[in-house]
Amino acid sequence: MIDMIAKAKVDALTHELVDYLMGETDNIPKEPQYTFKLYRAIGNTGQAVKIAVNIAQQEQEIGNYKYAHEILLDTFKDIKSSNHRIPFELNNKIMLLHSYQLAKRLVKMGNHLGAARLLHRVCNNISLFPQNHTNIITSTIGECTQSGLKQMAYQWACVLIRPENIDQIPPKFKSKIEGIARRPVKVEDEAEPLAPCPNCKFDIPETRLDCPSCK
Repeated sequence: MIDMIAKAKVDALTHELVDYLMGETDNIPKEPQYTFKLYRAIGNTGQAVKIAVNIAQQEQEIGNYKYAHEILLDTFKDIKSSNHRIPFELNNKIMLLHSYQLAKRLVKMGNHLGAARLLHRVCNNISLFPQNHTNIITSTIGECTQSGLKQMAYQWACVLIRPENIDQIPPKFKSKIEGIARRPVKVEDEAEPLAPCPNCKFDIPETRLDCPSCK
């Protein structure tokens, strides 16, 4: 039906299908994925993005990060292929989910420094990962420790031993994390290598995603 509506381009049929999907005709709202697919099919990018972000948020809240990532990535590709501007909210959410997915791969590859940098970015937005926030911060501390970022490991260990978090630390890591948090690190971590901004060539830390020069 969605394919047919997209081809027919008749407003009355579109509104009828939207009413059906929203449960207006039978008081049974359908899965939001169908409404999302409809708006994508008829080219209503703004509405499709809003629905995609809402679906992804719901999936993210229950820890289904892979599916949330797929939804946002498909939406991102659609908008980019039609030469529309990528909305900030969509760009920001997919960046964080993508960082998390990439970090897991880097951990498996043994690239502890790369994983630590990406996980640090994720931890700065940890409220978006409510189901796994303790495990993610624990992983970040481990990767920072293995890559020599001791101050960063100390920073996140201090967050993890707060009263609201300490009881959720995996038992096998608890004593080690408490030990890291008890020993303040006075020496700065080694500075991140610089790389030119793709837009204005101003040198910025290589994993930084915003440029102070050209914004």
